[in-house]
Amino acid sequence: MKKVLLNLMFLLLFFNSYCQEKLDIKRIGFSIDIPKNWTTIQNDEILKNLNNFEFTDEQINHLFKSNNSSVNLATFVKYNPKT
Repeated sequence: MKKVLLNLMFLLLFFNSYCQEKLDIKRIGFSIDIPKNWTTIQNDEILKNLNNFEFTDEQINHLFKSNNSSVNLATFVKYNPKT
């Protein structure tokens, strides 16, 4: 009985985490699970610029601190604003 419950719990956790998309910005070490059935609006210019330059970790930290950590990298909305 214990093995059955453990296997069931493992399967539920696996499928729950597998079904959800993930936004990864490896350059700054940022990762978030995208809410299911939500629309993503990304700020592609900032993401492109982060990859165009060779920032050190210290420079990236300074960049985000200078903006009070309020740089919008992506926005998730429940309803598509274009409809």
